[in-house]
Amino acid sequence: MVLPLRLRRLAALDTAQIVEHLLTLNADDRHARFSALVSNQGIADYVGRINYRRDLCIGAMSPHFGLLGFIHLAFYGASAELGASVASEWRQRGIGRALFARALRMGRALGLREIHLASGHPAARHICASLGCKVVLGDGYPRARVYLRPSAQERIAA
Repeated sequence: MVLPLRLRRLAALDTAQIVEHLLTLNADDRHARFSALVSNQGIADYVGRINYRRDLCIGAMSPHFGLLGFIHLAFYGASAELGASVASEWRQRGIGRALFARALRMGRALGLREIHLASGHPAARHICASLGCKVVLGDGYPRARVYLRPSAQERIAA
């Protein structure tokens, strides 16, 4: 992992950094992230619609390079849609895995049981499986469903 790197929950004050980060994604990365080709205006509109009180947004922040990675869990009851991105020059350094681990842990603590991966991106599926989640592929939307294991406390209580 890149050091120093800080994972932190993002808020509306971080909107400009999120937009800037997402605008650096090329066409292939945008399709992998959004499961569609998204214009610059589409990215700005998407970030403008994030509900920071309901959803979980986490950023991987570097004091020298800014926002290197971003993960968004858009909550819908006990499930959520997950979108994640890491700047291309910072991939393969553990940033994505760190973001997923934090988001899954926090989501589980908030009662999340199922995550939808719209595109079913292979890297996202691999990371989720390596973190102990059950990943099930589908033919339609979502392309993959990720089932979170109950926490140790929840297993003891059951």
